[in-house]
Amino acid sequence: MPHLIRVFKQLGDPTLQLFIAGRCTNAALLQELVKLSADETRIILKSEFVPDAEVARTVCAADLMVLPFSQILNSGSALLALSFNVPILVPAQGTLIELAELVGPEWVRTYPDTLTPEILADALQWAAQPRPTPAPLDHFDWDSSGKATADFLRAIAQGN
Repeated sequence: MPHLIRVFKQLGDPTLQLFIAGRCTNAALLQELVKLSADETRIILKSEFVPDAEVARTVCAADLMVLPFSQILNSGSALLALSFNVPILVPAQGTLIELAELVGPEWVRTYPDTLTPEILADALQWAAQPRPTPAPLDHFDWDSSGKATADFLRAIAQGN
């Protein structure tokens, strides 16, 4: 998150806001986030637990969810945003690459290596474009996931 704040601060658009929400249990990280965002009125830092009743409202208020992981295999936050039809910007890592392929370029934008101001600015313009709704999450519904898991376990049990 510190890198996201630094990148965001380089965007000069006064109409943009960065909202960071969720409990931070790392005291040093929280101190760094507070320090980085203190001089920027466009950054709202809510470093506390977000109750279930507020999660939907918080996510739906976003035009884009940026998940600037430095290392990641998969992300429940990415699926959460997509389930509320909020497009996401994520690094091209782990299963996020497959997520981008399954859901499509209208909903998932990936970036290589490091998030830059140019990548973020481009993603914000992309996120503002109309897109078909709802986000195509058929691959992730319980029936499809359960069947795929059962098929996988059967194949293992049969030695395939």
